[in-house]
Amino acid sequence: MSTDLATLFTCAQRIRARVGYVERATNESVRREWEAVDAELTALGVPTYDRHGPSTPGHAWWTAQTTSGRIIGRWAESFEEAALELSLAWDEQLAWCVPDTALDIDRRYPGRRHEPRIFPVTPEPIPGPDYAPLAPLF
Repeated sequence: MSTDLATLFTCAQRIRARVGYVERATNESVRREWEAVDAELTALGVPTYDRHGPSTPGHAWWTAQTTSGRIIGRWAESFEEAALELSLAWDEQLAWCVPDTALDIDRRYPGRRHEPRIFPVTPEPIPGPDYAPLAPLF
């Protein structure tokens, strides 16, 4: 990880201020957001990729926790892209963000992915399967 989460949240806030937020995305609004994300990644020295082409070797599912405790995730090509886009989408800074293509970390947090999963905020994901399961806060 070459850029910290606070810096990526600041980048997300700049993008949100520049392109705005729409309740219902359009082709044009998505294109503007992608261009703004790519510009921020380029400024940080992070390589960008063709979203309509093949994935890069860094392509992974990234699981994260927001500073309010929500467990979230997305597919991305790098840590920076994942953290930036998750911060942008949820308008919140992340406590941690880790690669999780097999969803091992995601499964440590019980609940359905399409429903809010809010847990005590930790500086990193909770340990593996032998760890006592957390109860949702909501």
